[in-house]
Amino acid sequence: MFESGRKNQSDLMCGTGGHFVEIPHSLIIFVLIFLIKLSQMMTPLTVIDIKQETDAFDSNKNIPLSFFNDHVVRAGIMTEPFYWHYHPNSDETFLVTEGILLIDLEDRTVELKPGQLFTVPANVKHRTRPLGGRSVNLTFELAGMETVKCIV
Repeated sequence: MFESGRKNQSDLMCGTGGHFVEIPHSLIIFVLIFLIKLSQMMTPLTVIDIKQETDAFDSNKNIPLSFFNDHVVRAGIMTEPFYWHYHPNSDETFLVTEGILLIDLEDRTVELKPGQLFTVPANVKHRTRPLGGRSVNLTFELAGMETVKCIV
């Protein structure tokens, strides 16, 4: 045992008010790697290869790529439908880069192909889904965007 009851010198003890939790070394490494990647994404004047960032995923994934002002650009890999929802505090803009993305609205479905862009205004109920096996799109939205799941 090391000082403060640590079993391993690489483990950390964190907490407040006299309550501590051990943080395993593997989690510390994971968080450090995540923070390094996040700082790279947030660095202006950095080239981001969208295809390289998205090719490694074969299931639904939402990857923040870049932050600007108070907004974020995310790469969305879709292999199955997302649930019906709306965003009370932000518009959401989609730009398809691969496959076909369907955006279901209450009164219609919008079909987007690579190179096409569509904006869903704040408070509009919608759901996204790929046509076929997979679609990849960029979304542009408020970084602190709230998502409210709709009961269908």
